[in-house]
Amino acid sequence: MKKYATLRAAHREAGLSGGHSAVSRCTLFGFCCLLLLFSAAVIYGQGFNGPGAGTNRPGQPAAFFEPIPVSQAKTLPKDSWVVLSGNIIHTLPGGKYYTFRDSSGEITVEIEPKVWRGLSVGVSDRVEIHGKLEIKKGQFSIEVKAIRKI
Repeated sequence: MKKYATLRAAHREAGLSGGHSAVSRCTLFGFCCLLLLFSAAVIYGQGFNGPGAGTNRPGQPAAFFEPIPVSQAKTLPKDSWVVLSGNIIHTLPGGKYYTFRDSSGEITVEIEPKVWRGLSVGVSDRVEIHGKLEIKKGQFSIEVKAIRKI
């Protein structure tokens, strides 16, 4: 027992009280951080399938950055990001729902008051909307995130 106490006192004096030096703890922490960083990159980078991988797997949301027709938007999976170009022709009950029309058809759009950002739009004004496709009970709508006159 006396031998153990003497050894422990010697470790304390040398700064090795926990069995690990501060340098080795720091090195271990740094290694763990790097491992976590690289594993996250591997996990989140798995969706890419090569140059120009613009095709989505069936059932996965799509993203369009150029305007597409309403008829095409209605064929996309839920939560797809779309850009539509056309006219808002009617206000629906609820204060934030409208009927949007282009040459291919109509769709309900939800535009929160903050999204308008002071923009005033009439029936004859052509607009471009950016939003997310929603499908609830078989009904299609667009949750508008941005709108502008064109």
